[in-house]
Amino acid sequence: MGLRSEIERALDEMQRRTLRSKENMICFCCGNAGDQVGHIYGRRHRHTRWDTHEQGNCHILCSDCHRADTDHKLDPSYKDIFEDRFGHEALLEIRTRSKLEDFQLNVELLRRLAEITMEHSKVLGLPNLKAEHLRFVPDFVLELLRPTDD
Repeated sequence: MGLRSEIERALDEMQRRTLRSKENMICFCCGNAGDQVGHIYGRRHRHTRWDTHEQGNCHILCSDCHRADTDHKLDPSYKDIFEDRFGHEALLEIRTRSKLEDFQLNVELLRRLAEITMEHSKVLGLPNLKAEHLRFVPDFVLELLRPTDD
């Protein structure tokens, strides 16, 4: 497994933990206990894959709602529930970001990815990770990772 895959796996786990904590293990769709991460727009969309804010692409779902939504049998759908709760503009914003093809366009997400990865590298099982290993991160983001004199 390459470094990028390891980082993505680690970020997926951090996202899972963050959402479980923030959303108190409550399914976004039905309100029952949940422990799975649902994505309005799938994980292949890098700009929205790790959204953890309330109006973001990802929320905790129970296994029943997650399976039903994946099989297009959840009525109303996860996307419809999100739109009812946060509005059409919020859904359009996620959709627009999910369609971006150049992952490096999203500077804030890259900055966050790099910062989180470096902060938690030991906890995530990447104890030897160095900023220079993050080749997919632009140089100006790597500058953020360099130690300061503070």
